[in-house]
Amino acid sequence: MIICPNCKEKLQKINKSYQCINKHSFDIAKEGYVNLLLNKRHSGDNKLMIRARKEFLEKGYFKVLANQILKHIIDTNLNNPSILDIGCADGYYTNIINKKIPNILGIDISKEAIKLAAKAYRDIEFFVASSKELPVSNSSTNIILSVFSPVFVDEIIRVLKDDGILIKVTPNSNHLIELKEIVYENVYYTKEKLIEDDRLLLVSSNDLTYSLNIPNSDLRNLITMTPYYYKTNPKDLKVLEMIETLDITFDFCISIYKLI
Repeated sequence: MIICPNCKEKLQKINKSYQCINKHSFDIAKEGYVNLLLNKRHSGDNKLMIRARKEFLEKGYFKVLANQILKHIIDTNLNNPSILDIGCADGYYTNIINKKIPNILGIDISKEAIKLAAKAYRDIEFFVASSKELPVSNSSTNIILSVFSPVFVDEIIRVLKDDGILIKVTPNSNHLIELKEIVYENVYYTKEKLIEDDRLLLVSSNDLTYSLNIPNSDLRNLITMTPYYYKTNPKDLKVLEMIETLDITFDFCISIYKLI
């Protein structure tokens, strides 16, 4: 399933590395992941954002979303489907799915994120790679999962099997709205567009909305794990320090596409 980024031949695990027939070799890091990026420059989320996300997710605030994703996968009734989690970050959703369906790979362009994921979940294979060029063979995957990560349609279509599906999770307009109202003078509402491509059929699109009370200790992690932290004036962020707790709306869209 995993292919060489150089020649696109199948990679096989041999001792402490992955190798192809053309003798391209990629070492397994001590944490357990493999870096398949040919351009080794720093990419993706930084260490601060990754740590904040991991600490926040470990509190269970997104468990409702994770369980809903798992339900959609189970409802496909596929027998031991092969699953690819693209933009898997620290592996939170990857791990929850793996507990029920242990046939999943995680990839992310951020080496720091993959390093954290591999250290935490030793029974899952994680790879540093780009969603623009998935290190996966043609027509090899039953299910691709994308949670808040970019989707490159041509690559999705290339790697999906004939019965394959894409599960894409995006934020809805009211996602974290209370946080936005505090740190922004002019609140903007975002809602990502559905994928429009003749090769993919939209099977379903469902909203998932719930609200939780978040203590101050977790509010900082919540905003640090989002792009808002880097787009907001530090003076505006200091307002959060005076808030003991805040009811936060989590608003998602879970869209499922099928290969036509």
